[in-house]
Amino acid sequence: MVQVNGDGLHSSCNAESPVTVGERRLCDDRTTVTCSTSALCSPQGTQVSRNQILESVKQHEEEDVGAEGALLKSNGASRLQQNVDDTSCSSSTTESLFPSAEELPPRPPRANSCNYTHWVALDVGKDFHDQYVYRHANGLCIIGLLPTHVAFKPTPAVTAVDFNVGKQSRADLKVSGKRKKNAITLEPNSVLCKVMVGESFYLIRCCVRGVLLEVNERLIKAPGLLNTQADTEGHIAIMMPRPEDWAKASKVLLTLEQYRERRGL
Repeated sequence: MVQVNGDGLHSSCNAESPVTVGERRLCDDRTTVTCSTSALCSPQGTQVSRNQILESVKQHEEEDVGAEGALLKSNGASRLQQNVDDTSCSSSTTESLFPSAEELPPRPPRANSCNYTHWVALDVGKDFHDQYVYRHANGLCIIGLLPTHVAFKPTPAVTAVDFNVGKQSRADLKVSGKRKKNAITLEPNSVLCKVMVGESFYLIRCCVRGVLLEVNERLIKAPGLLNTQADTEGHIAIMMPRPEDWAKASKVLLTLEQYRERRGL
């Protein structure tokens, strides 16, 4: 039998047994007793103060909160250390990827100097008919004139560029599609165009065997690009040699260092 008054809870169970939080016990009179904290049921009856019950509950709550707080503090410290490690790692990675401003060159390098391998064909057909072949990693080759080409001596004075050579003008060639429809295969000695210097002209050749993809049609209206930007905007044509054809051409072509040594530059 359980009685509750204003001061506390009086229980009259038959056997002494500790009752924990949330535990249910059945006395002889078939009355179910639910204790909210540790208590003692005895035949003589035990007076349990409400304040004692609240203090016990509070003590258990403080213990639980203290354990959770310690766990949260430990997790927070580990996360903070991880963030510090990530920040230091990110900082070192950034420093390695991005150099300081003092280490940068005054001007960025040109695309043809960092993305292409430079090759040289000396005396193509005649003396001092020097041409360059810039080869990209994907196999594309850009053909153009070197500063030591006879067309630029004694002063660069190219007046016209004519792609109307052979049976068909190279400028009329329109290659399309993945299979390079309408493309033609040219030999190393095949003529790409004629460069006019006053009343004289010079034949510009392919230097490598491959498929002609396009010619620089801007030279038709602006031939002066050869005088000022022969290695970039004033290139002649773009070709795609097969790997076996390039293997043969690379044995004949010179490197940029060999070219400078041969020409005393």
